[in-house]
Amino acid sequence: MTPQPRNPWGLKWGAASFWAAAALLLTLVLGLTAFNLWRLRTVALDNGLVTAAQFANAFEEHLSQTLSLVDVNLVNLAELDKPDSAMAALMQHARYIRSISFTDAQGVVVHSSEARNLGLRVEDSALLPQGPEPLSILRIGPLTGGRDLFNAQAIKSGQAAPAQTFILVQRQLSGANGHMKKVLAVINPDYFLNYYDRQMGPDDSTIELLRPDGGLLLSTAPSFEPNSQHNLRVTQQLQVSESGQMPDDKHMGTPWLTAYRASRSFPATVVVHLDRDKLLSVWRSEAWMSLILVGTLMAIALIGSGVYVARSRQWASERENWIKDLNNQKYALDQHAIVSVSDLQGHITYANDRFCHISGYTQQELLGQSHRLINAGVHPEEFFETLWSTIAQSRVWHNEMCCRKKNGEVFWVNATIVPFLDVDGRVQQYISISTDITDRKQAERSLQIAKETAEQATGAKSQFLANMSHEIRTPMNAILGLLQLLQRTEMDGVQKAYVTQTENSARALLGLLNDILDFSKVEAGQMQLDLQAFGLQDWVRELSVILTHNLGPKPVQLKVEVDPNLPDTLLGDDMRLRQILINLGSNAIKFTAQGQVIIRVAQVQRQQNDVTLRFSVTDTGIGIAPEHLSRIFEGFSQAEASTTRRFGGTGLGLSICKQLVKMMGGELCVNSTLGQGSEFSFTIPLTAVPSTPVNTKVPPTGAVKTQRLQGMRLLVVEDNLINQMVAQKLLSQEGAEVTLADNGELGMRAAITAEPGFDAVLMDVQMPVMDGYEAAKAIGLHMGHKQPPIIAMTANAMASDRQACLDAGMKDHIGKPFMLDQLVALLHRHTENKAQANAAPVND
Repeated sequence: MTPQPRNPWGLKWGAASFWAAAALLLTLVLGLTAFNLWRLRTVALDNGLVTAAQFANAFEEHLSQTLSLVDVNLVNLAELDKPDSAMAALMQHARYIRSISFTDAQGVVVHSSEARNLGLRVEDSALLPQGPEPLSILRIGPLTGGRDLFNAQAIKSGQAAPAQTFILVQRQLSGANGHMKKVLAVINPDYFLNYYDRQMGPDDSTIELLRPDGGLLLSTAPSFEPNSQHNLRVTQQLQVSESGQMPDDKHMGTPWLTAYRASRSFPATVVVHLDRDKLLSVWRSEAWMSLILVGTLMAIALIGSGVYVARSRQWASERENWIKDLNNQKYALDQHAIVSVSDLQGHITYANDRFCHISGYTQQELLGQSHRLINAGVHPEEFFETLWSTIAQSRVWHNEMCCRKKNGEVFWVNATIVPFLDVDGRVQQYISISTDITDRKQAERSLQIAKETAEQATGAKSQFLANMSHEIRTPMNAILGLLQLLQRTEMDGVQKAYVTQTENSARALLGLLNDILDFSKVEAGQMQLDLQAFGLQDWVRELSVILTHNLGPKPVQLKVEVDPNLPDTLLGDDMRLRQILINLGSNAIKFTAQGQVIIRVAQVQRQQNDVTLRFSVTDTGIGIAPEHLSRIFEGFSQAEASTTRRFGGTGLGLSICKQLVKMMGGELCVNSTLGQGSEFSFTIPLTAVPSTPVNTKVPPTGAVKTQRLQGMRLLVVEDNLINQMVAQKLLSQEGAEVTLADNGELGMRAAITAEPGFDAVLMDVQMPVMDGYEAAKAIGLHMGHKQPPIIAMTANAMASDRQACLDAGMKDHIGKPFMLDQLVALLHRHTENKAQANAAPVND
């Protein structure tokens, strides 16, 4: 807040007599100065009028003499039978004449010094003065555009004078045979303009020639409108006197000193305008010098005695500004802030209008009341204890607070409470300044509700996907398991083909399910990469085997080209990387009827262990039209509808691949030509790691197969009877001793009481009575470190579900439906190859 200004000298108002004397003296001096300056101005204007009149007389004399010479020469030429030589001699000496022409009674030019004028008809109705012909006086026409009669153009009203003009004059004479002769002369206006400029100069004056009707004939102004009637005062004065002066002429909106004089013998008037401001420039200089001198003297006389009054006025002005600032600050606070002042006990001693407006209480209702009056009861007692403890220690308190209006509604404020101290530093009162943040708090609440709703929707979606995965994968596990059992029985060739086709169709259906689940996980943000060390050569070999199997009987050649300089072992998500290449390679094979599909892996850059690889899949298939390239990476979208009908698919594969590549730090690109083929490529960063021996832990298969789980005791906890039967048959054929349990509770009891104990437990997750999670926890609780490794057999595909298995104490998981080789390898890994030593050969 602005401090109150103080009067440093204790000055008081009492200078009335001083100001009265000063005003009288100033009035006297200024009056005398103004009188003298006005007298000098009048003399300057009178001299200017005399000068204008002298120039008007001189220019009228020049005009009359020139027109008189034209008149005499035209009369002499008219009296000659052959005037050619005389006209030629006249044209050489009279530079102000451009041409001389003779017309017949109809106004047609019959003879002229300018050949181009011959045959032209000249209209002389605009020439002045008018009267019964023949007129024994020189007639003058208006200013006309063009150089001569042959290109003459009348200047329209309101049109500025063109660059090239002329003035037509005419002399009428009676011939010997009674016919009237008309002699015309084209006068060059520049002759007069140049003469005026030489005499007067173009900057401080304007010279004009007027016709008898007052129309403007010629002007030295840079731009003017011929025939305009803007000299009405001069025209009116000509009715009274042939010459005159006007000291206050407003010519074209500018103040001028004007003098005019009509020609004694011809129908024309000369008007001289002098710039009054320029004529008064010398007077202004003298006036300024006089005013400066008088002002200096007055300042010297008044400066000493005026200090006292100036100081008094300054103090008064500062006080007035201080009061104004206080009012402005109060107004600003009232408009925006909620302000109140309280005593040490918290009773309100002041509340501004804004406080009253938002709380609904009047000032009379608030004054003397405690701030508890507007307490909404939202904050705990600790909140207010902290508030009072802070301000009692002379510190500023700042926080958000919920309050209650008189009508019961709540409102939120952002409050700052400042202790006011006295001169001894003790708290005297508290001032609270708050701003209304109710709208913001409501917006935050709405946003929180929307966020919770979205999270609930995401959770419901994830739960739905988990349930759908379980419900679909459970019967799919049974189907594929039964097909594996069927393949181990005696069948003829047709039956084997049927079983193979059925298995391929089932696995195709499983692939579609995986695509949909992967796409859903990407949308839900639940897709995560699992970085593991993998051997590049083995990875490429497996990829080649899978894609070669997809070729079938097609006349398509599959090539795999790998840069020989690549590291042997890389750190990355080999499963997701294989998924991308299988998807791209399968698409290439699907859309290529014949030709070749090339898979390339090349090293782009390497810095120590940081390696950048480029993967590409090139085919000679049907290609993609340019207008469809922008849509192929969209979910549930293919290049065109006919593609879906001809080749099938959900259209999710490329969308998933694009998202996976993006998660790996790259971007999936496509370059395609319709009818020639396509290339899909991406570049991703990987890390080279030291090579380590890889043990697949799966015994090699050959002509003689072995029972790979010979002597292994397994507990299968599964509520689905078909899946129970499939698991028991497949595992038993591998030499394992299988015990079944219908739910988690029975499985838990079997695992705890078994003598000898099981080597491993295969645990389903979703079961009645007790699910797999609870069963695994119970087994771990009762058996401790003696518990067998528990492997989840889950039909749920979300990463969160797999993590839940590990959190429950399970060692690993395998998804349904499972491949027998994959399950055998998993069991060997967690039982330390116990059964491998006991593996026995078995005949098919």
